[in-house]
Amino acid sequence: MKNVCKVLTLALVALVLFVAPVHAQATLPTFTLTQAVVSTSVQTIAVSSATNFAKQYVVFIDAEAMRVISISGNIITVERGAGSRATTHASGASGYVGPANYFSTYDRYGSCTATQELVLPVVNTDNARIFNCSSSKWLWIAWGTNDLVATPF
Repeated sequence: MKNVCKVLTLALVALVLFVAPVHAQATLPTFTLTQAVVSTSVQTIAVSSATNFAKQYVVFIDAEAMRVISISGNIITVERGAGSRATTHASGASGYVGPANYFSTYDRYGSCTATQELVLPVVNTDNARIFNCSSSKWLWIAWGTNDLVATPF
């Protein structure tokens, strides 16, 4: 009987140690600009809080994706992308920030399971569409709001 208990105990310990961890879905952090970005050549942005910023993170605001180069207080130095996506940004504008793998380059459509996503919402940096998994379906979020558009993708 002692041997059976030992085997069962060892099996239980092995099960606890080797079971894959449950995937915890994150929320993509947001931020707010405290000063307008008045030119497409400006390389710094002022934010209300730099808490969620780190070097090499992606900053996405008004359909423009930038990469964080450095952080000094609430001033973020960024590398701006070339081309038509570089734009000006109003003071008070909000955006998303996070590691590169929190962003996407393709649209979401069809069914989804929110808890299986790395992060929500999902931002497609190629076309500036933002998606959320709601009621097991991918829905497009109108930019600048948290409103879900009625037509699922």
